[in-house]
Amino acid sequence: RMLMWAEAQQSAFYLFKSGTDIYDSYRRYYTGELTPAAEVQTIAQLEAIKESDYLIPDFVRTGSSIMLHARGGLGKTKVALALARTIGQGCSTRIRGSDFTPTSTGKVLLLGADMSSAQYIDYLKQQGIDVKGADHHWMKVAWDWEIDQQLELIDLLNEHQPKLVIIDSLSSVSNNAAHGENDQEYARTVYDMSRHNGRLFPPTCFLWIHHNRKDGTTFRGTDVLRN
Repeated sequence: RMLMWAEAQQSAFYLFKSGTDIYDSYRRYYTGELTPAAEVQTIAQLEAIKESDYLIPDFVRTGSSIMLHARGGLGKTKVALALARTIGQGCSTRIRGSDFTPTSTGKVLLLGADMSSAQYIDYLKQQGIDVKGADHHWMKVAWDWEIDQQLELIDLLNEHQPKLVIIDSLSSVSNNAAHGENDQEYARTVYDMSRHNGRLFPPTCFLWIHHNRKDGTTFRGTDVLRN
């Protein structure tokens, strides 16, 4: 807390109403948003930025974000975990009538909040994934992550360096968020992670699972999510 307060004071943003304001200012300082002036990047800095890598040709690539949305109970989580197995184990998958093998394999991070841990374990086992087994060291699972914990997520991404990050679901990790689904701020973390992708952590693909409206026409919440 003292470190956060000291950093916030250095950034000249030290008039707060709550601890959330302090955290938000520290987040902005940590991610470089409070830099006094934009600096021109050097050749070495530009070379350090990695290009996008298609994990599954024309479908899933690092340095990107995907929102998978549908009505409840239609199998969004199972589809996401099938993709996780494909990318983690280099399995072949069929897309538009053709079989593809991932061009690159890597670790997967699952941020599960939509079901109990026991239910997720069952879903993973249905895909042949045993998170406790040595053969599936590529699969990492974290419970209880919340949408406002951007710095904690950045730390996780730098520690595990996953190629795919599954957030199940946007609504569930936002239960304690200060803003509702129809507010522009509701999409802030989705937008921020997209901006920081490949800069503050190794490039990855964010797969955000979201729910549709009751009539099933489109996803719930602000159109900023689509943008």
